[in-house]
Formats: sequence, structure tokens, C-alpha cells
Amino acid sequence: MRALDLFCGAGGSSVGAQAAGVDLVAGIDLDPVATATYTANFPHAHIVADRAENVDLPALRRTIGAVDLVLASPECRNHTCAKGAAPRDASRFGVPQSRRRLILVGDRARPPLRDIAPHDGAAPAAASILDPTGAWKTSPLRHRRRARATLQRADRAFGKLGPTASFLLVYYSTDGCGGWQKLDRPLRTVTTVDRFALVAHDGREPRMRMLQVPELARAMGMPADFVLPTGTRRDQIRLLGNGVCPPVMRAVVNALTA
Repeated sequence: MRALDLFCGAGGSSVGAQAAGVDLVAGIDLDPVATATYTANFPHAHIVADRAENVDLPALRRTIGAVDLVLASPECRNHTCAKGAAPRDASRFGVPQSRRRLILVGDRARPPLRDIAPHDGAAPAAASILDPTGAWKTSPLRHRRRARATLQRADRAFGKLGPTASFLLVYYSTDGCGGWQKLDRPLRTVTTVDRFALVAHDGREPRMRMLQVPELARAMGMPADFVLPTGTRRDQIRLLGNGVCPPVMRAVVNALTA
């Protein structure tokens, strides 16, 4: 099957569709960092860096030929409940992240399957995405310039888990969980901003660092060979937070083509 990815972003949907056996022939996105990333991961796909409404569809069809599948992931934060604090749940499909999303599936030939088979087994834990100790620079948690709210989050976690526990601080959180989470549950929703910090005790004191781009990519279910070649760290986190988890799209496409 041949597919076109609208609002392709960095290519999360395309990675999932490709894993389901689909040939990605083209992607459309306005963001230049996104299209550069898409090209790096899908070098044989035709890329259009423009607004979807500006695309000359007959000309595009002459360029890429007929397609069997259209993927479309428009930005959702300003017109859905994604701005709220409802729980997110992609972990049912083997993604180490809780991320709930609405996916509309249609088929011109026949009614598509109603149910998408979830992943068998337990949801992966946030600990599974972390790089080894020492891979990234850390700083003392009890730093004189550390924000008071950050220390309050950490103290709530220590109060529940003990003074030498490891856990994640969660920023921009309004869901009543105290601004932290355990490492043995899926990571909470990856957003477009730096949101997660790891606190771990080194035997002398608790130290802290933000989660890094490779770790967040794993939290999205990106494959090990997925690359983010351009843009700043902030750009790359934004692309990941705006993305689609490939294992979820793979399950959707498999159900559609079964």
C-alpha cells in the first residue's frame, strides 16, 4: 500500500504505518524542522513544506501517483480536551507512556474494524526509557537556585517513597498527583515542552536532571534508528510532543488492512 501523510510532523504516524507494511510516498507539513526530520527518516518520500490548503492536489497526484492510504494528524491542542488534565493512555499498545488520543478510521471499500487489538502484557514502565546512570550531567537537587515549587514536588515524593528513592518530577501538572510520578508506571503524556526531571540518589545526595531527547523519543515508541537531525533541543521536544506514537498507528493500520 502507498500512503500520504498530511501534517506529517517528524513522522511518527509514518513510522507506525511503515512498520505495518505501508510505503510512505509523500508527506506535507508547514514546519521546516519537521519536514527536515521527515526527509532524514524517509529519504525516498516526496515532501511538501507548505500549508495543506495551498497544495495543488492534481499536481501532487501527478508527482507521486495514486495513494491507498491517507494519514492526517492535525494539531489538536486548541480545539480538543488535550489542553485539560484528563489521563492519557497509549500504554495499551506497548508504549511506555500514558497518552490517550482519538483516531478516526474510514475505508472507502468497506466498514473498518471497530476494535483495535491492544498490546499483550503489562504496560512498559518509565524506567525502561532512561539512559544509564552517568550518561547525562546532573546537579544537586538541593541547589540554592532551585525553585521552591520544584523542591516541594520532590519533598512530596520523598514523603511517599523514602529519602533515597528515585522518581520523576512532572512540571505543568494539574491532575492532583503532586507533581511527581513513580518509575514503575508508564511516563505521563509527553508534551511540547520540557516536562520531566529525573531525581536519583547517588549515595550521598539526591541529584536531578531533565529527561533528554533520546529518552523522550523512546517514550513515544520511536524506533532506535529514528533520527532528529536538525533544530534545537526545544524544537526536537516540540516535534516529539506533537507526534503520534508509532506502535499505536501500526495497530490502527494493521486493523484497517487486515
